[in-house]
Amino acid sequence: MTEIRVERTLAAPPERVYAAWTDPGLLGRWFCPNPDLALAVTADAVVGGRYRVDMGEGRYVAEGEYTALEPARLVAFTWRWTTSEDPASQVRVDLAPADDGGTRLVLVHSGLADADDASGHAEGWELSLDRLERLG
Repeated sequence: MTEIRVERTLAAPPERVYAAWTDPGLLGRWFCPNPDLALAVTADAVVGGRYRVDMGEGRYVAEGEYTALEPARLVAFTWRWTTSEDPASQVRVDLAPADDGGTRLVLVHSGLADADDASGHAEGWELSLDRLERLG
């Protein structure tokens, strides 16, 4: 199994970044690498709660369960493409205050099938985080 790590410093404070990862209305504005795809998100952001991300009206659908939540500090969840036979992978997003008043974000996505899977997810997370950054 393979893992990727993506790090960013965002201009928004940790409370706002945490909300962007847990509020379905906010997730629906950025949680897809391709802004041209229709995006629909449902999320019950409690430990054990489920989420579903539909990118492109059923074209790409990921779902999973929240495994850990600490307001303004941590969001962790399982990740599985509905069309994949692979077991669920794990995503952990750590948030910390940055010196400039923003947020230091570290995303680790582990349990990916192989290097190709990791490369595709790394690109997807980078593009999605670009969209999160523009959300403000």
